[in-house]
Amino acid sequence: MVVSREKTPTAQETFLQMAQAAGLRGRLLITIGLLIFNSFWDFYSYSRHRSHRIC
Repeated sequence: MVVSREKTPTAQETFLQMAQAAGLRGRLLITIGLLIFNSFWDFYSYSRHRSHRIC
């Protein structure tokens, strides 16, 4: 069985792959950022509520 050598990807294919990878990474960062921001915001609003109730 002869293993055929893979053809080198064209510039367009390489660019598309890079764009896809960057898009996925960007979406992942946004998702993680939103989750972290959300948890901090929940904690912040919760602690503010408690301090108001005490006073």
